[in-house]
Amino acid sequence: MPAIRRQVIKSFKFFHHVIDHPEYAETVTEAWNFGQITGTDQYKLIRSLKLLKRPLRNLNKRHFSGISQRVKAQRERVDELQRRLLTLPD
Repeated sequence: MPAIRRQVIKSFKFFHHVIDHPEYAETVTEAWNFGQITGTDQYKLIRSLKLLKRPLRNLNKRHFSGISQRVKAQRERVDELQRRLLTLPD
């Protein structure tokens, strides 16, 4: 029997640090299509928020994912530069 793979939909989590990113306002402006959606105001709001989820996830993944690995790599780089500075002060 072929294996059936179900797509697991993760719940959306909004991280407040994304607001401070320079691309945040542009991303929200591009994804927010409130005027182009027809229906009641409540439906327009829900649909616009759903359309906004993917761009915000992509922004978070592109700039903030793997942060612990990046911190570790930068720490190793700083350590190496400090060792060089101590051995070759010029």
